[in-house]
Amino acid sequence: MAVTDDQIAALHAQLSGSHDEHRRLIAELDSRGALAGYTAVVTAAFIEAVDRRFGPHGADDAAVIEFVGDVRSRFPGADDEIDPVAAERVVRKALGRGSISDLDGATIRRIEALLLPVLVADEHLNDQELDQFLAAARKLLES
Repeated sequence: MAVTDDQIAALHAQLSGSHDEHRRLIAELDSRGALAGYTAVVTAAFIEAVDRRFGPHGADDAAVIEFVGDVRSRFPGADDEIDPVAAERVVRKALGRGSISDLDGATIRRIEALLLPVLVADEHLNDQELDQFLAAARKLLES
């Protein structure tokens, strides 16, 4: 799938905390009908972030459960926003285990969008490292 620089820029803005710029870029993508491509970029970035977090051999279920529980406890309202069972399944699927075929696309995209910024923030990436991370996510889509 072809990834545009605008899609990468929108995700970069979100992950670097430039929320106004992110909203502006998302509005531009939406006006051009390019949001579907952006959601694919988010999914690729989510897979890359999960790989980095849990290592090339994945993690056992206990580590995934601990991560999701930690995220839900760190942010006010996150325990209501993030279904722990669905989130754990989406993470395990990104690790190549399990199925999420019974989850609807909106649920999967929401979980990815909620967990991705936490995964990236936990890495404490500088701008250059964030660019490298996004390049790796882009490569997943373009290969």
